[in-house]
Amino acid sequence: MWPAAICVVVALALAAVVDVSSAQAQFVCTDASNSTGGAVAVAAGSTACGASSTAGGASGTAYGASSTASGYNALAVGASSQATNVQTTAMGFGALAIGQHASAAGAQSAATGYESTAYGYVSSATGNQTVAVGANSSAPGWYSTAVGAASRASGDFATATGGRSTATGLASSAYGADSYAYADSSVAVGSWAVVNAGSTSGTAVGNNTTVTGVNSTAVGAFNTVTGTNSGAFGTGQTVRGNGSYAIGDPNTLNGNGSFVLGDNNTVNGTNQTGRGDNVNVVGSNNAVAGTASAAGSSVFGSGNTVNASNALVMANAGTVTGAGGIAIGNTVSVTGANALAVGNNSSAGFANSAAFGNGATVTRANQQTFGTTGNTYTMAGITSSASKAAQSGTTQLVTSDGAGNLATTTLANLGIASASDLSAINGQLANINGRLDDLSSRTSKVTSGVAMAFAMAGVPTLLPNESFAVTMNYGTFERANGLAFNAALRLNQNMQFNGGIGYGPDQRVAGGRVGLRMGW
Repeated sequence: MWPAAICVVVALALAAVVDVSSAQAQFVCTDASNSTGGAVAVAAGSTACGASSTAGGASGTAYGASSTASGYNALAVGASSQATNVQTTAMGFGALAIGQHASAAGAQSAATGYESTAYGYVSSATGNQTVAVGANSSAPGWYSTAVGAASRASGDFATATGGRSTATGLASSAYGADSYAYADSSVAVGSWAVVNAGSTSGTAVGNNTTVTGVNSTAVGAFNTVTGTNSGAFGTGQTVRGNGSYAIGDPNTLNGNGSFVLGDNNTVNGTNQTGRGDNVNVVGSNNAVAGTASAAGSSVFGSGNTVNASNALVMANAGTVTGAGGIAIGNTVSVTGANALAVGNNSSAGFANSAAFGNGATVTRANQQTFGTTGNTYTMAGITSSASKAAQSGTTQLVTSDGAGNLATTTLANLGIASASDLSAINGQLANINGRLDDLSSRTSKVTSGVAMAFAMAGVPTLLPNESFAVTMNYGTFERANGLAFNAALRLNQNMQFNGGIGYGPDQRVAGGRVGLRMGW
């Protein structure tokens, strides 16, 4: 220890007192017995200090047993350290700086690439202009950066930051302990965030989040996305399919071109091919395509079970198994194909049937049911002159049985002959016809209203840097069209005012809404 200290002090003292202009002197350290230990300084301005040390490059410096500084202006410090190229630096036992202008610091560290830098025990920077920082870190990719113990950036232009982080894809980035970006242009952020190989431009942000698909994104903990151009935002999401998105906590979506917003929704849980394609779900606890295909269906609400294609559900606790079925209300059941149930506890269990009103139930195919025995019916337009003018041919009477089943018959079949009877009946017929026209008009306005509601659902969201935003939206329902213009205004940091107007061109109806959002 003492002889080595003498060598360093003597060498530094000599370097300090020598005139810079001489620049041709070589310095070799000696120990207390005046022995050089085989140290060799052969180039101008070089210094060798330590047994078998060699300073072979001009202005090179080698400190330590068997150290070598063979490059111009090279510095090797530590036993068996080597700085072999121009302006290289190797510090630490067995440190190796081979690339031009490279630096290696740490026992057995290696900087072999051009202008590469390796800091840490057994760190390695082998690509040109790379940086490896941390024990066992490595940066073999050109222009790559690895920071953290056992981190690795093997792709060109790759970045790995965090213990055992890995970025192998071209221009990939991994941030966080055990994060992995295996695909080109991919980003993995978070502990155990993974973008698998082949998932070009994939992004995984969050702990234990995995992306396997080109241009796909997962944000949040424990998300899994497999498919092209898909995404998951929230916690515990599973998205399998191309062009599909899930937002919430958590949801399972197996299908192409589908969308889920809410929590605890499951679309095609058994992952059968095609069953969950083009499905839209907004709400919670909905089970869609669990036992049969629900391709093309839309579900809004909570607790619905939908196993039918091209269905529309706007309900809570609804059940739809008939293809093309429509369910609106609470505890609604539609099991017939192309059937419609509107109203709480309504049921349409036969093909091409419709049930309207609370508790309405159809009993046969092609039946239209309105309400229950406790309801009354009003059709104001049935007595209008327009209703009468629309009639042609023999006038018929509408009859009903005790169960409310309607049919038509002639006056002759009823045995009615008096003028007063005929007049009374005609008046009743006109009244009924007018009411039917009014019902038809109202039904058309309802469909226009639903289309307007769909269009007005697009409430604009103000981004942090926005104070005002507008949206224009289009909606359709049962061939009716709806247009809407929505706007949002930031009142202050915590309050936003929003409003919208809608117009149904088919029935020339209009509506509007306003709202105030407050948040902290």
